[in-house]
Amino acid sequence: AFAPAVAALASAEAAKLPGIIERLRDDPTLQVTIRHLAGAGDVARAAVLGNPPPADARAMVERLRARKAELMADRERAVAFARSAVAARVAGEDRDALAGLAEVDRELARTEDALDRLCDLLRPGAERQAPRRTREAVIAIGRERIEAVRAVLRSSGIAGIDDRIRLVPTRFEEPEGDGPGRVAVSFGKAKA
Repeated sequence: AFAPAVAALASAEAAKLPGIIERLRDDPTLQVTIRHLAGAGDVARAAVLGNPPPADARAMVERLRARKAELMADRERAVAFARSAVAARVAGEDRDALAGLAEVDRELARTEDALDRLCDLLRPGAERQAPRRTREAVIAIGRERIEAVRAVLRSSGIAGIDDRIRLVPTRFEEPEGDGPGRVAVSFGKAKA
């Protein structure tokens, strides 16, 4: 179980996973299926997170524009460094410089994507898309939760664990009742 819109495992819930790991360790034919089930609190919180008020969206846009300007300056420095490293042909330095440039480019792309999404919130008629954004936020929360559980199972050191974990694709389903969002782990035998 998870608190509304929280993807991190609470310690009480994480304490349940060693039992699952032991069952997998004891029976090499056992597989687990991991599925996300959203709670009513997740949907309510996702509606707020996915649809911030216009004033908040404008403030976030300004912060992201400032971050983009910083990244553009970082990129110029990274390009200059990469050019000099490649020209100097110092072993390994050119590779590190290019990797640094690639990381700045990835961060810049993420920032521009976030800016685009926020600017969409400020367009006329954006409120009509609020239900879609809420569903997308719930799905994103579910994916993160599944990944949190999967990461614990993968860290178990069990040989071939990735082949024994089946993930049910996360999709939006209206929650039943007021219970918390949760990740369900079920067991099955591997097919021969």
